[in-house]
Amino acid sequence: MSLTFVNLSLSSIGTTGAGSTTVSAVMHGFIEAIYVDYDASADAGTDLTIDVPGQGLQSKTVMVLTDTNTDGWFYPRELACDATGTAHDPEQPVKIPVFGNIRATVAQAGTTVYAISITVFYSE
Repeated sequence: MSLTFVNLSLSSIGTTGAGSTTVSAVMHGFIEAIYVDYDASADAGTDLTIDVPGQGLQSKTVMVLTDTNTDGWFYPRELACDATGTAHDPEQPVKIPVFGNIRATVAQAGTTVYAISITVFYSE
């Protein structure tokens, strides 16, 4: 197992008011951690969604941060299930697999121009 990363840089956010901006990068593996670094002038009402658009596999929302501009480390996980689809113990989450593009979308950006840098760490 090796650990690697992709950077998703969203720049010039807010140039169109409360619009949204999307960037994506290709990755293959399991998400380990995500670091989000908001520009100092980021609007406190910013919404950030990180997802995997469907590309032969089902689309998957990885993480949603609502009304925030606070930098931080995040460790998104999902619940495992048994053969009947019943979710298991929430104390035993599993890593999210990604095979293809991972995408970051910003909404409610306000009108101040700023950037967000997102680093997704994953194991191959």
